[in-house]
Amino acid sequence: MVEAEWEEEVSSHTDNPTQPGHGYRRAKASTIHGWVTKLRGTLIGNERARQRGIREMQVASAVRQYHRERKARKRKQRRRGGFFSLFSSSQHKSRSRRDRDRGTTPVVHRDYGHHKRSNAPCLHFPHRARPHHHGHGTRLQGQIMGNREMVLTGRAMNDAARRERDKERRRRRRRQRHEAEAVRADGPAHRWNWRE
Repeated sequence: MVEAEWEEEVSSHTDNPTQPGHGYRRAKASTIHGWVTKLRGTLIGNERARQRGIREMQVASAVRQYHRERKARKRKQRRRGGFFSLFSSSQHKSRSRRDRDRGTTPVVHRDYGHHKRSNAPCLHFPHRARPHHHGHGTRLQGQIMGNREMVLTGRAMNDAARRERDKERRRRRRRQRHEAEAVRADGPAHRWNWRE
């Protein structure tokens, strides 16, 4: 009699025939419900109910473990993405904007053959060297991840940027010197004659 009442209680929770369109629905695994099922099967001597309760407890434990590991992975990815997004946020933004606008923006063809170069003013330097922090991100990422190859690559990028900046600095000094000499040589020819 007790077993029949228990089976009826389980079926009433999992299947409600009074609601149209609702068939059999498996209830979410619960440790407490599985423990109660196991205890009830033990008390009434029903091994089938007892095993069902044990299985439900195991499933509930596995589901909890899965959700914990998934949450830990997401938290780790967010922490890593938040740190390294400083180095690649601009690249991702431009790429997403390009993908979003693909097919909607007209294609502009520029004729670079007829492009006229503007007269650069004095002390204007068209050359741009890499910044002094070029390669810091790669080296830092390699140190965090324990990748020696990335650390060496970052150092090589730092050294290359430093040499390029030194070369650009020497080039600018030479240009400044040449422009100053040109101004001194061209000054007397364009000097105003205030006596006239």
